[in-house]
Amino acid sequence: MTEKKTFDLTQEGLDQVKAELDKLRLEDRPRIIQAIKDARAQGDLSENAEYDAARDEQAKTEARIKELEYIVENANVVKASKSKVGIGSTVTVLYIDDDEEEEYKMVGLKLILITIRFLKILQLEKQSLDAKLEKLFQLKLQMVHMI
Repeated sequence: MTEKKTFDLTQEGLDQVKAELDKLRLEDRPRIIQAIKDARAQGDLSENAEYDAARDEQAKTEARIKELEYIVENANVVKASKSKVGIGSTVTVLYIDDDEEEEYKMVGLKLILITIRFLKILQLEKQSLDAKLEKLFQLKLQMVHMI
């Protein structure tokens, strides 16, 4: 039996993931569906660039929705520690050379890895929706073994 993997996120990080998911579901998905309907109404789909573009966008959007749903379902909200550096902590770095300070917020490594891998999926050659979703599923399996 596969152990359930969790994604350590701050509440702010989880809220950002949920906001992107809502936007994709409530704004982008309906807009893309309408674009597909409009392109179909033009007739012959075999040489319809608008239809192909809308279907490609639909595949990317649906893959991203699945990815974000997976993150939300497996999120573990962590609180920043005041005494240790960890997820959610803000670290101030003093650069000795120029005596300047910069702040960095520690984020979850798993979320970064998922984002990088998702971007790689989007760069793949044009594929059908089923092929892209299958690739995403394979990617999740690889990540489970990697993390």
